[in-house]
Amino acid sequence: MSNIADYNSSLPVRTETAGDVDVNIYDSTNTYVWDIDSNGIGQVNLNDGTNSLVISGSGGITITIPAGEKIIITDGTDDLEINADGSINVDGSVQIDDGTDTLAINTDGSVNSVITDGTDTLDINTDGSINVNIVQSVQGDEIHQYATTAGGVPGTINTVVDYTVTAGHTLLLKAYYAACSGKFKYSIETGTAASEVVRHVGFGSTSSGDKWVEFPQPLEVAAGDKVLVKVQNNDKANADVYAAFNGFEI
Repeated sequence: MSNIADYNSSLPVRTETAGDVDVNIYDSTNTYVWDIDSNGIGQVNLNDGTNSLVISGSGGITITIPAGEKIIITDGTDDLEINADGSINVDGSVQIDDGTDTLAINTDGSVNSVITDGTDTLDINTDGSINVNIVQSVQGDEIHQYATTAGGVPGTINTVVDYTVTAGHTLLLKAYYAACSGKFKYSIETGTAASEVVRHVGFGSTSSGDKWVEFPQPLEVAAGDKVLVKVQNNDKANADVYAAFNGFEI
């Protein structure tokens, strides 16, 4: 019967549940062991034997280009060339589009642009100028008050128009009107009821029986304040007197 020599051999490990065997990973010299931290992360050092890859706190990689070396951008066949002034040369054409329409470049290097609000488009004249449409638009309700007083007695002031500005609004008073068949005096007053202030006074005659006064800048009248247009017949007999004002409340 022959003798069988003894030899060293590793025995298989049989586990019953996960984690009942601890395994350490060492380097080839059995000197350094791989460490896994409390977050379950094992650190890996990527290097070429001399230099290690550094990952920043934000997860980026910092690249240091040694003196005399460069980064080449290539498609595998052709390399991107950068001029001494930092510009690049493009052979052929570059197409700029939004997936549907393509930007067209004119022979002089200019491009045509369309300026629009989605409905109307800005037109440029042949001399390079543009047409501007100035629209005066103020939100609010237009106010036009008109009244008449029959048989105005000579020398007697008649409050022909008496208007109270709507609560929560400001009246912008643009113009007012007065008329009489003979000589007359007219005025407009604004302000707190019973304390109105005269804002304008004028006179008319038999040769100029109606007056229209337009203010260069509208007069502001606060909510709840009054607008009074007064007309006084200054002729020799009774005569009807007329008045009006125009503006808008905002």
